[in-house]
Amino acid sequence: MGVREAFGPLHPLHKEEVIAAYAAVMTPRTRLLHVTSPINITGHVLPVAKICAIAQAAAAEVIVVAAYSIILLDTKVRDLGCDYLGTSLHKWMAAPRGLGMLYVRRDRIEKGWPLMGGVSRERGEIRKLEQLGTRPESAHGGLLEAIRLHEEIGPAHKLARMRFLHARWSEALREVPGVVVNTPLDATCHAAVGNVGLAGVPLRELADYLWGKY
Repeated sequence: MGVREAFGPLHPLHKEEVIAAYAAVMTPRTRLLHVTSPINITGHVLPVAKICAIAQAAAAEVIVVAAYSIILLDTKVRDLGCDYLGTSLHKWMAAPRGLGMLYVRRDRIEKGWPLMGGVSRERGEIRKLEQLGTRPESAHGGLLEAIRLHEEIGPAHKLARMRFLHARWSEALREVPGVVVNTPLDATCHAAVGNVGLAGVPLRELADYLWGKY
């Protein structure tokens, strides 16, 4: 089974450039497309719904990793058109670590295999995939409180604050000679996460140097 990677531009002029990058790697043999949005390294927010539409037209399923988007961007899963989606609840929701959410399109549930055996639930029931073994029930209590606080604050206020903080440091760094901000300037194209590099220095070498020395 071959794997092909899509590489979109770091600073796209429009979202069609990103969509074209994914369309370019699709072939008649493509069966599964993996999309992460926002990209956890650079913060790029991808046009997931349009990418999913391309995959569906090619009879390919789509897995979306949405650890940074569902909560902060107030994204509706049903509007994306994906087959599977996973997200973290400790990012932006501030729930206890280790909690997450899995979405599987209803007609995909039956063929999904749980990680643990001995499941007595119906094959088409989503909770058959919830077998996690022993786990602290206190975490679920913390999740309820996190949801209450999140709804009280509102995702729009969280996003506005994150974008303000992002602009505060990134706009200043964009003016520093030799520094490259690998995150779009347009606030609607990123989700508070940013990436900084040095002109002419491979990112991997820079990361290894900083990690090793500091």
